[in-house]
Amino acid sequence: MDSLIDSAADVELLEKNHIINNYLGASEDASVLFNNICKDAVLEEFDFEKPRNDAESHCRRLWPRFVTSLKRDYFSNPWSVIAVVAAFILFALAVVQTVYALLTYYGVEYGTVRELHDMHSVL
Repeated sequence: MDSLIDSAADVELLEKNHIINNYLGASEDASVLFNNICKDAVLEEFDFEKPRNDAESHCRRLWPRFVTSLKRDYFSNPWSVIAVVAAFILFALAVVQTVYALLTYYGVEYGTVRELHDMHSVL
């Protein structure tokens, strides 16, 4: 347990997620207890070593850190997510409108639009 709990913040996180119950009162007291409980004991096999190593290696990679930072700093509010989606849709519509305007301006025939234009000029 010493490698899972190093500080009072670790105890608070485990308490918050209902993994441990701290009946000692202060989180600092619980962290001192866990850090000193098996100080001289040598464990042959630590059950949480692989999950802990997996979690640490996952957190060291660039992409999960980037996504976490993006969520925490820019997308913590649902309105910011909605605003980004709306901005993306409006940008896509503006690109489509620009493409069609350029096609019409340069006289590229794309279906019946040129034929309708010719019919209006005859009338």
